[in-house]
Amino acid sequence: MHQNESVNNVNKKIVAKIDLYGTLILSSENGQAFETDSLIQSLKTQGMLTQTIDVVWVPTQQVLLMSVFVPGKRRTDWLAALPFALEESLSEAIEHFHIVALNRSPQGNVSAALVEHVLMQKWIKVLEDNGLEHAALIADCFSIPVADNDSSQEEAVWSVYTTDKCQIVRKDRYSGFAGNPEWLQEIFALARQGQEGQLPELRQITQQYDSSTHTKNRVSGDNLRTDEYVSLSEGYSIWQRWQWHLLILFLILLSFLMQTFLETKRMKTQVHNYQSATEVLFMHLFPEVNKIINIRVQTKNKINQTHRSKSVGPSQLLHEIENGFKLFPAVKIQKIQWNQKNSSHKGHPSGRLTIFVEAQKTHDLEGLNTRLMSDKVSGKVSLQIKNVTLALVEGVFYVDED
Repeated sequence: MHQNESVNNVNKKIVAKIDLYGTLILSSENGQAFETDSLIQSLKTQGMLTQTIDVVWVPTQQVLLMSVFVPGKRRTDWLAALPFALEESLSEAIEHFHIVALNRSPQGNVSAALVEHVLMQKWIKVLEDNGLEHAALIADCFSIPVADNDSSQEEAVWSVYTTDKCQIVRKDRYSGFAGNPEWLQEIFALARQGQEGQLPELRQITQQYDSSTHTKNRVSGDNLRTDEYVSLSEGYSIWQRWQWHLLILFLILLSFLMQTFLETKRMKTQVHNYQSATEVLFMHLFPEVNKIINIRVQTKNKINQTHRSKSVGPSQLLHEIENGFKLFPAVKIQKIQWNQKNSSHKGHPSGRLTIFVEAQKTHDLEGLNTRLMSDKVSGKVSLQIKNVTLALVEGVFYVDED
């Protein structure tokens, strides 16, 4: 009964951590311990396990936090170079470590976390055994709030949380360390030597875990579960974040494909109807044709035959000689006549276009006559001078159909 009351009171502020021996431990933020198996089962029964425990803290002693300079402007470039930059500071092969890039400063310094693959696999197994596949794995030094460093102070300020067996130090946003309190003074001595007598100021923290300081974005940035160790919930979160964008993109693509399909179908139908109408028109104009083989060639041949078998007509002749008259504006047209006549030896009726003209000089009429004879006129052009005076010359142009 006491256990259930405790669960109901603190189920939204439960701290989950894995100790140095790989055991999952549950407690409240103020350190009250819970029985892990029964609490996990109770949260599962209530359907609150996922929303209650989304972070599992792991020992900083087993996480190597480093900062190295890595050149490269693009993220892909410096991420590819990061293992080689870290390898120089390791005593083991870089292949044994899972590498997480936590941050990169504008100067090119990369803060990284390294964990042995064996440990990562062990921690993932602990999560799976307790139904916490969704949870993030974060070094417990990041559970300590970062000290507010005053830019006017020369020395750095480190946040320190001390327990009976361990001392956890948070140096800044992306670095920290932990270990036995007995050798912390040795660390400070080394720091004093490296900083020419300057010793970081230590600020003791009385409460390690404070859920109010761990936002979703910060948890995501410190999470060790990347690459092959990414959590199912993170993958689902990415899908949730992008699902509407992808759905809209899919609908746009589907709409474009449907529009293209319908437009193609419409054009095919239009082409088919046009072809059918063309064939009907062709058979109507040329009923003597029994079979359509190449409608374009057959139509061209029939039209040529029709042109050869029909007279040109006055309109066509006037159109053909129009440009010639435009070149000689001094020649004025007085009257135009069309005389139809029969010509049995050509097999079709023919006609004569008679154009009465006048000009100030005979030279203008003769020049126009030469021009018309050189043009491709569908008829025979001839000029007859009718009357010549000092001020005016009258003549007649005859255009006979061939």
